[in-house]
Amino acid sequence: MSYQKKKILVVDDSRLQRMALKNIINDMDYVSIIEEASNGLDAISQFKLLNPDLTIIDLIMPKMGGILAIEEILKINNDAIILAVTATEEEESLTEALEKGVKEIIQKPYKKDYVLNLIDFYLRTSSQKSVLIVDDSRMSRIFLKKILTKNSYELIYEAENGLEAVNLYKKFKPQLVTMDLDMPVMNGIEAIDEIINFHSEANIVVVSAMEQKHYLTEVKEKGAKVLIKKSFKPNILENDLKPYL
Repeated sequence: MSYQKKKILVVDDSRLQRMALKNIINDMDYVSIIEEASNGLDAISQFKLLNPDLTIIDLIMPKMGGILAIEEILKINNDAIILAVTATEEEESLTEALEKGVKEIIQKPYKKDYVLNLIDFYLRTSSQKSVLIVDDSRMSRIFLKKILTKNSYELIYEAENGLEAVNLYKKFKPQLVTMDLDMPVMNGIEAIDEIINFHSEANIVVVSAMEQKHYLTEVKEKGAKVLIKKSFKPNILENDLKPYL
């Protein structure tokens, strides 16, 4: 597979750790620039200058730690791909990093193949069309998947309820979400609310059998683009979806 040349920002207060990561990344011939920063403040400045395709950041650093730097970077570019590195196994810190928008956490010491595969996955998938299909009906998910695959969506994530949808959205931030309303654990209205609170520009299309007018009003108030009536006639559903694909 051919790649456009990519830029990576490596942030760690340890020069040895930065060198270790750079030595791993140097094996990736489609990475043209690897910039460094030694703390969170420098990371923000370098991010603004470089606009990297991927940022790898330590969580514990002087001047400004990784968590605060991640918050500031995502204010600059809410679609930034950030991987965190750390030696800590403290669950609270790791959970906070993921909640802030980190895609993955890499534990030190590094395992070369794991790091390479992870970086490759996120750099490769960042240029592919992605969608999250949320529906408790397996048949509905299969039906939607066929339509979306036909319309060039290559990365298709699936969730059976709203809670799974929220977690998947925070991890992958897909370009499109199709959301059912009536689901167990967490319904579609609640999931839309959580996703929009996390990312106000989320592209959510509700596909549901529940088409009453008050539902249309509510989903739009929550931030969804439209409510489309669920149909198992491919041409009808595809035509309804087309403006939002």
